[in-house]
Amino acid sequence: MRAIILLLLISLAFTGSVTQTYYQTVSESGSSVISQELDATVIMQFMPDGTINSMQSACLLDEELSCSINVNDNIIRTSREFEADGYYYSFEAEYEIPYVDYTLTVNKVPKDVFSKAIEKIIVEAGIPVEGGSNLVPIDLTDKESGRTLSSQMDNFNLDILYIMEMPGGITSAQAGELNGEIAGEAATFNLREVLADSAPIVVKSRQINWLYLIAIAGIVIVIVMAASFMRKKRRMPAPQVKDTRIARPRPAIKKKVVKRRKKTK
Repeated sequence: MRAIILLLLISLAFTGSVTQTYYQTVSESGSSVISQELDATVIMQFMPDGTINSMQSACLLDEELSCSINVNDNIIRTSREFEADGYYYSFEAEYEIPYVDYTLTVNKVPKDVFSKAIEKIIVEAGIPVEGGSNLVPIDLTDKESGRTLSSQMDNFNLDILYIMEMPGGITSAQAGELNGEIAGEAATFNLREVLADSAPIVVKSRQINWLYLIAIAGIVIVIVMAASFMRKKRRMPAPQVKDTRIARPRPAIKKKVVKRRKKTK
């Protein structure tokens, strides 16, 4: 019975039958922390009493699970670190003056990573697991599977939100012809709408290139100081060189005395 409940939990949690929100916070280097927030209110109705408390205890005891649980609201939040290797997403930075332009391209939503995280929390909570879940990420580049999943979500009126926080203010956020909702440094997409005509999510942002501006300002200051020094140097009178040589006394000139002879009479 517990195995059946577990399969129901995983199936519901990762096919969109519960409220899900993904948060991706991107750093200037391109590395990201992606979190999944799962409202498990519906699925907890099928679970044994105290399951959510056991899961909370597991999260508190094992920091490697990187999870937190709000028992009152049945909210499960798990987080993982990712690199921009092109599989789940890619990231580019163009350093110009005076701005840095960033481009994030999301190809896949890491549903597979978070499904395994939930499984581990369940195991740590003491609920038996028979077999593992064979799950794959949500591929935003696969139009056929995307339309199928979008249709299933429509049937149940379900939504999965994907929120990206970029370095700098966002200038555009698109998935094909679909525009995301922009609010400062964050952009939000409803994956049900994205999957209807599957296309990678592309978000662009811009921030002031302070590093280059500071470097340029430093160079300008050095040039100004050097020019000022040279102008002052030109205006200064030439220094007078004091003759420190010791003057030698001139030898006395002896006057030659000519004696005149007296004439004899």
